[in-house]
Amino acid sequence: MKHQIILLLGILFLAGCHDSSELYDYPTNKIGFLLEGNVNKDITKTFIYDHSSIERDTIYLEMRTMGFVTSYDRRVLLEQADALLEAGNGIANAVPGVHYVPFDSPEYDQFSVVPAGSAIARIPVILLRAPSLAHERVALRVRIVDTEEFVAVNPEASVKNIFFSDMLEKPEKWDSSFEKSFGKWGEVKYRFMLDNSSELWDDAFIDVLMNDFPYLLFWQTRLNNLLDEENARREANGEGPLREAPEAGAIEGILVRFP
Repeated sequence: MKHQIILLLGILFLAGCHDSSELYDYPTNKIGFLLEGNVNKDITKTFIYDHSSIERDTIYLEMRTMGFVTSYDRRVLLEQADALLEAGNGIANAVPGVHYVPFDSPEYDQFSVVPAGSAIARIPVILLRAPSLAHERVALRVRIVDTEEFVAVNPEASVKNIFFSDMLEKPEKWDSSFEKSFGKWGEVKYRFMLDNSSELWDDAFIDVLMNDFPYLLFWQTRLNNLLDEENARREANGEGPLREAPEAGAIEGILVRFP
């Protein structure tokens, strides 16, 4: 029995010493956008909160590689993919040089890399504050370009949708959980919340509220009270209660409410 145990340990040791290069035998390394819970989430950006002097902004796409790390930086190439199906429904497709800095611009050369010794990268996309963004939402569908260094890991993780404008935008984290406390998002409601607080009501602030129930309850109560005051003022002026803009074909918009 003792000899059998020694033999087994020897076999395991030899297996552990086997050439590690055989553990990864793809012809090239792979790369993909980082998923959240196996979901490739869209990115939303608005310039509405930025000072009027701000003409561009950079967002960073988080990516992860599969394979061995290297002792040198490795370039990552991106391109604009096919037009989004949603485009045309109040959404325009981004135009290079108008809505974003083209991906072949030298501005990206130094920063669009997987750093030496790393398997993770933050690849920049430079968005431009075109005048048209004040009245239209733009979509940029970004796709990974296969190179000698990398190929896209799979179709799901090879594209990323970016929506941006210079208008009020629904925060990404205003989801079904947040709706239980503040109701469905609407532009009139959102503007009311911004006008009656010093908060941006963006993803960062939503995170704060969702992790601090007493603070969330404070704002839920305060906004309800402020809305009652606003509707009382409107009634005194002969106006109806605060509503969203009517949708196409509707006579009036839905009432602004907080649960």
